[in-house]
Amino acid sequence: MSDGKNDKPWALVTGASQGLGAAIARRLAADGYNVVTMARNQGNLDALASDIEQQGIRCLPIACDFSDPASVSQAFARLAEEKVSIDVLVNNAGMIGPIGPLLETAPEEWEATFNLNLFGVMRCLRASVPFFSEGRIVIVNISSGASQNAMEGWSAYCASKAALAMVTKSLAKELSDKCLSYGFQPGLVDTDMQVIIRQSGVNPVSKVPKEKLLPPEDPAAIVGWLCRERPEDLHGTEFRADNAEIRQRAGLAAL
Repeated sequence: MSDGKNDKPWALVTGASQGLGAAIARRLAADGYNVVTMARNQGNLDALASDIEQQGIRCLPIACDFSDPASVSQAFARLAEEKVSIDVLVNNAGMIGPIGPLLETAPEEWEATFNLNLFGVMRCLRASVPFFSEGRIVIVNISSGASQNAMEGWSAYCASKAALAMVTKSLAKELSDKCLSYGFQPGLVDTDMQVIIRQSGVNPVSKVPKEKLLPPEDPAAIVGWLCRERPEDLHGTEFRADNAEIRQRAGLAAL
């Protein structure tokens, strides 16, 4: 007899071992999704899975380094073994570095940023296609305001997120029958990435006090709303977590 867990839709969240990714995984689990969590830190993933499964939700914690094609192949082989069918994909894994002047950062550091922030997403998308459920799935690419606005010292990050914004738009053009594609800019969130940014002392973002940062649960709630309501008018677009209309539609108070 089924316990009901296997009847629930599945969401895959990358970069889910901590911070925003973990908050998104918790939010989707609370909304009734079984969750696949992928990130490099297996220990953190296991701890999160233990918490989620106490809610009567299945959680598959799978170690994966999206900058490594072999690691991605191994991770998705595990999905095949589990016969998972994906209804929601959240591409959250990413990195902020290198932080420094454009012409003083090493090309190898730029390559590492693009290898994760852009090509890591592409690896995940391509590997996910065989697991798409019937109908249209939801794809949320975690973007940044830096995709639209250059920030001093963040040239590699800005460029990689700008490229990701075009991936979101391209998905909407080419795979509209298979997915709803959203580029979500979560804003300044109280995560380990913000610790790195504050320590750098570069550009105005590093000067934002910790108490002014959003808790991860705030943008995670908007991701949950996107997956529940699947708004057609936002398909193929980028939008911010501090947008008053978006927050109202997601049931959150204005900032």
